[in-house]
Amino acid sequence: MSKDDKNFISKFVLVWLFLISLFTFKVPARSLDQSLAQDKEKRDEGRAQVIFPFQNSGDNQDEIKKAEDLRSGVFLSADFKAKSIFVSDLSGKKVIFEKDSMAKRPLASVTKLLTALLARERVPDNFFIPISKRAIFEDNDDGFIAGDQFRRDDLISYMLVASSNDAAYALAEYVSDPVGDAGVGVSGFVSLMNERSRELGMFNSDFSNPNGLDMDLGDLGRFSGADGTAFDVGLLFSYIYERYPDLLAATRDRQIVIRSDSGRKISGFNTNRALGSIPQLIGAKTGYTDLAGGNLAFIFDAGFGRPVLAVMLGSTEEGRFEDAKKITDAILKYYQVASN
Repeated sequence: MSKDDKNFISKFVLVWLFLISLFTFKVPARSLDQSLAQDKEKRDEGRAQVIFPFQNSGDNQDEIKKAEDLRSGVFLSADFKAKSIFVSDLSGKKVIFEKDSMAKRPLASVTKLLTALLARERVPDNFFIPISKRAIFEDNDDGFIAGDQFRRDDLISYMLVASSNDAAYALAEYVSDPVGDAGVGVSGFVSLMNERSRELGMFNSDFSNPNGLDMDLGDLGRFSGADGTAFDVGLLFSYIYERYPDLLAATRDRQIVIRSDSGRKISGFNTNRALGSIPQLIGAKTGYTDLAGGNLAFIFDAGFGRPVLAVMLGSTEEGRFEDAKKITDAILKYYQVASN
C-alpha cells in the first residue's frame, strides 16, 4: 500500500469518527436546547399571567387582524424617541402596542415605584420615618434636615412627585433598619427589592440601590442603579395601580408640600413636564440619568373608565415628554377608530 493510500485512509477514518461523534452527541444537545426553551416559555407565560394574561389567542381572527392594522396605522406612524415602549389596556388586560419592550435598560428614578411599594407594604400606617445624615447626602438637595421625621405616606408622595433621592434613601434605610442602630444602610432593602420584583414576575430586572441613580465605581466605571424592561415596569406599575391606587394620587399635582413632625415644611415641584399633555392622568413616574436617558411611565383614563398604561425607556430628557403626548394621542385615536 502506497503512502498516499495510507494518508487517504487515515483522513477517511478521522472524518468518519467525526461524523459519528456529531450524530452521537447531537441528540442530547438538542434535547437540552428544547428543555431550556420550554423552561423559558413557561417563565414567560408565568410572567405574563401575573398581571397581563394576554387574551389575544382566544379572539376572533378578524378582530385580531383589525387590531393589528390599527396598531400599524396609529402607532407605527409616530416617530418615538424612546428605545423601548410598552402600552397596555388594563381593563381588558391586553397589550395595545410594544416596541422592544423586553430589552433590559437602565430604569433611573422609575425604580422609586418599587421603593414606594415596599415602603407601603413594610411600614405601618401613620408611622414617622426619620431622615438620617446619610440620607441627605444623596444626589439632590430637597431641603431635608437630619433629624426630621415625616409620615410614611407623605415621604412616599414626595419621593414620587419630586423624585427625591433623599426621601428614597430614608425610606429604604428605615425598612432595612427600623431600630436605627445596626448601621446596615440600605443593603437589606436592596435585597428585598430584588426578592419582591421576582414575586411580581419582573424576571428581567435587577436593583442595586433604592433610587436608580447611576453608581460611580471608580476604575470599574459607571453602572446603573437599576435595570429592567418596559414590560417589567408595566407589571410593577399596574400592580401598584390595582392594589394601592392612593400611592399615585399626588403624582397628578404640579407641586407638593409636606410637613415634618415639628411642623417644618418641605416643598417640591413635579418632575413630570407632560402633566398638561396627558388627559385624565391617574399616576406617573419620571426617570433620568446619564446612562438611562429619559424614562417615563404613566397611567391615564382613555375614556369610559378605561385605564391605559404606557412605559417608555431610553428616550431623551425632553423626548420622553414629547413621546408621552404622541403615545396619548395615538391611544385615543386607536380607540376612536376601533369603535367605528
